[in-house]
Amino acid sequence: MIDRSATLRVASLIDHSPAHEPRLSARTPETHSTATFISTPPVACDYLRHLAETYRERAQVAAQVGARGSAATAGAEEPERSEHELKEERRREREAEAERRRVASAYNADLGVAVLKTLAKVRVDDRAVKLLASLDLQGELASLAMRGARYGFPGWPVETTTKGGKPKLEYLGSGDAAAKAREFLGAAARTDEIAGRCLALAVMARYAKEECVAQSNRSFYELRVASWSDSGLPWERDALGLLEQLAEERLPQHLTAHVRKQRAKLAQEREEREPEQVAVRTEIAELVKRLPELGVEERAAAIGEVAERYGRWRPELAELHAAAAELEREADEQAAAWQGGGEADAEVESADHSDVGEQDDPEVDKEARGTVVDEIPDEGAQAQTD
Repeated sequence: MIDRSATLRVASLIDHSPAHEPRLSARTPETHSTATFISTPPVACDYLRHLAETYRERAQVAAQVGARGSAATAGAEEPERSEHELKEERRREREAEAERRRVASAYNADLGVAVLKTLAKVRVDDRAVKLLASLDLQGELASLAMRGARYGFPGWPVETTTKGGKPKLEYLGSGDAAAKAREFLGAAARTDEIAGRCLALAVMARYAKEECVAQSNRSFYELRVASWSDSGLPWERDALGLLEQLAEERLPQHLTAHVRKQRAKLAQEREEREPEQVAVRTEIAELVKRLPELGVEERAAAIGEVAERYGRWRPELAELHAAAAELEREADEQAAAWQGGGEADAEVESADHSDVGEQDDPEVDKEARGTVVDEIPDEGAQAQTD
């Protein structure tokens, strides 16, 4: 069953999320690591958008397969269906799912052959060097292989038969896929082969369709070629585009159609959200200028109002929070300076009072003068002695 409430929750997050250029990095369910995913709003937006699209597609397919017919009038109750009708609906759903897997498997097989044919060797130009520098092959080799190569490279999927005698494709697990990928890369001898095979793994991870397996067997790895911040390589924001450009120059159009469609859709969404983005950036810039004039409570209230209106995870709010944090830091430094200055003044004043007290005490003054007189030698006595 499809969790429609989860779909709506994810969609609501996406509707308020900003558009960002694609980045390249990954999150795999094998490590169950969510720290980087949560800490970076742009990455979260991309992942949530992808997740929502998956839910929507499944909901649409289920609605088409299991359509029960529209009610004759608005608010009319749907007639109760028999057990036979329910079984028939489930059968159609299973058939539709099996057909989707068959189509995806056939596509992946064609993709694998085409990638090996056109990308097993590439000229090592500036584009290839940038991509190779951006890919984390050492750290994510297993994930890359699980996301693409295991679905389509010739010989990687193994065809078996079920107990009923029906053909069935079995796909490699994580450890076997990583070993196969190392073997695949180790067979390269020349520079163009090494570069080509590395990029072939990345292209497969970008274009292969995971609909060929059940949800529980998917990698859920999303190819990204950028750091989680803007402190990485200068071309990190262009890396995914360079990879797609390289693939789409060499592969047949029908093998890249779904990625091109997805890219066009994201571009349209960015264009539609641009007026809102401009309004958000303008309001935040004006508030940043007014922050020094506001008190601590007024400042917190203003920031909270903006966050509530546009969403607390908007990246534009980072500038606002940074400005507020800087003002708080300066206030703390000033308070510390005033406190330190007050303690120094108190010490000086205490010392002054101590000196004045000693000078005003006649006994102390007399004793001091006597000590000085005693220390002065008697010149007459010194002459007699001589």
